[in-house]
Amino acid sequence: MEKIDYKKELKDLYKPSAKKVDILDVPEMNFIMIDGAGDPNTSQEFQEAVEALFSISYTLKFMVKKGDLGIDYGVLPLEGLWWTDDMSQFNIENKDNWKWTLMIMQPEYATRELFHEAVEKVHNFIKESGFNLAGKHHEIYLSDIRKAAPEKWKTIIRQPIV
Repeated sequence: MEKIDYKKELKDLYKPSAKKVDILDVPEMNFIMIDGAGDPNTSQEFQEAVEALFSISYTLKFMVKKGDLGIDYGVLPLEGLWWTDDMSQFNIENKDNWKWTLMIMQPEYATRELFHEAVEKVHNFIKESGFNLAGKHHEIYLSDIRKAAPEKWKTIIRQPIV
């Protein structure tokens, strides 16, 4: 079985020097992402987003490992984008008005089809864990589906639970 360490393969991106600042060209990469708002230290929405991203990422990892490709890889680290509508108000002392996108990079063989299958498995996990789906299933299409090829589409999946 092939084992890939993306932190080593992408060491400029995931293992930078602690001694100097580098300017890098970041290649196009696939991510699963969830948007939210509020203080990440106190927001339940933030905690649920982290759990959902890791649940889907690990599900995808094991689907690829046990699938036809038989490739094992380590789940990449959580990444975050942070902002406020008015960046002059962006302040680490007051995170209540922060907006964020949390994301985890996925290898190219974690396809859209596998992603949707992984989301379904996580939904089944919700039911098997004693929770019920609540509210409307929500998908956010980040790509312009009129212009981008289907394999390049990026989608955010959200599912409220009770």
